[in-house]
Amino acid sequence: MRLSLSLLFLLAVSVMVSASTTINVPSDQPTIGAAIAAATNGDTVLVGPGTYKENIFFMGKSITVTSTGGAAATIIDGQQLGTVVTINQGEGRGAILSGFTIQNGLASDGGGIYLGATSPTITNNIIQNNMACSEGAGIDAEFGSPLLRGNIIQNNTQQPGCGQNIGGGGIAAAGEGSPQIVGNIIRNNAWPGSSGSGAGISVFSSSPLIEDNTITGNMAVGGTGGGILVTFSINASVVQNVIAGNVASEGSGIYVAMPFMTNRSLYVNNTIVGGTGQQGSAVWVGGDQTAVFYNNVVYGLSGQDALSCNGTSAKVQFFNNDAFAPNGTGWQGSCQPGQNGNISADPEFVNFNQRNFQLPSGSPAIDTGDNAAPKLPKADFLRKARIVGASVDMGAYEFQGTAE
Repeated sequence: MRLSLSLLFLLAVSVMVSASTTINVPSDQPTIGAAIAAATNGDTVLVGPGTYKENIFFMGKSITVTSTGGAAATIIDGQQLGTVVTINQGEGRGAILSGFTIQNGLASDGGGIYLGATSPTITNNIIQNNMACSEGAGIDAEFGSPLLRGNIIQNNTQQPGCGQNIGGGGIAAAGEGSPQIVGNIIRNNAWPGSSGSGAGISVFSSSPLIEDNTITGNMAVGGTGGGILVTFSINASVVQNVIAGNVASEGSGIYVAMPFMTNRSLYVNNTIVGGTGQQGSAVWVGGDQTAVFYNNVVYGLSGQDALSCNGTSAKVQFFNNDAFAPNGTGWQGSCQPGQNGNISADPEFVNFNQRNFQLPSGSPAIDTGDNAAPKLPKADFLRKARIVGASVDMGAYEFQGTAE
C-alpha cells in the first residue's frame, strides 16, 4: 500500500513538472501578450530578439517572461499608449520579468512598469524613456514587496504639465509594502519643475530596502531629493549605495523629511557625493522624525554644505559618519554630530574627477566605522570583504589593504 501511494505521488509530480511548458515568441505565439494569455502557472514565455510594440499584463499568473537575446536586443515599446508592463493582480516572486528593454510608456502612475499590490521579480532589464504624471516614471511599486534587482533605469521623466505629486523619476515606492531595490543602476532620470521630488527614487509611506545601487545624474531641478527622497516612510533602509552627481534645490543626494515621529529611516555605509543644490549639497534632513545615520561618507561640493539639517528633532542621530565639503561646511544647521565617532575630514577619494570614490591608504574614513551598525552588509559595494582590520570603513567601499 505504501509503495502504491509513493508511485502515485511520483506520477503526480511527474505530471505537474511535464505540464510546465515554454511558449516561444514569435514562433508559438505572435506577441508577448498572446503568449501570456496562453500560459499557465509555471510556464515560461521565451521571447526572441526584436521590437514588440505592445502593452502587456501578467494577468495574475506565476510565470517567467524572459528573452533569448537579452535586454539590448529585445524591446517592448509601449508607444505612449499606457504603461508598458502591468503586474497588479497579486502576483508573487514567481512572476518574473527579465531581459527586456521597457520603453516609451506613458501613464499617470508607472510609465514603464506598474506594480500594484503585488510582489514579482523584476531583474536584468533596461527601463528607459518612459513618462508618468503622478509617480514612478520608470517603475511604480505600490502596496507590494517586489524584488527589483540588476536593472538599468535611465532617462525616465515626469510628463510635462503635471503638478505636484509623489514623484519618482526612476522608481516610486509608495504605499505600505517592503520593496527590495537592490543592485540597480539608476541614472539620468528627471522629475522637473517646482514639483520635482525623488528624481532617482521617491519613497512615500513605504518601507523599502534600497541597497547596493548606483544612483547618478538624476535631476529634481527646483525640487527635493535628486538621488533619493524619503518622506512619510514607515521604515526605509538605505544601505551601501553610491549616490553622486544628482541635482536638486535641497538634498541633491538624499532628502529626508518625515513629519511624524513614529516614522523611521536608516542610512548605513552609503557614499553620498553632492551635486548642484542650494541647501545640503549631499544630504538634507528636515521635519520631525526618527532617522539614524551610521558609517556614511557625505561629501559636499566645494563651498557648499555636506549635510544640512533644518528643524529636526533630537530623534535624528549620527554615528561614525564623515561629513565634509572643501571650502564649505561639513555639518550645517541643527545637525549636531556630537561625539559618537563622527568627523569632518576629507575622505581623500582615489580619483574624484573620475568618480572613483574608493578610499586610498591613509583615508580618515578607514577603520573608523561602527561594526554594530544595523543591517551592515557582509560584503562591500564591490562584493569584497566588508570588514578589513579592526573596524568597518565609512562609506560604500572597504579598503582591502592594498591599492585598488
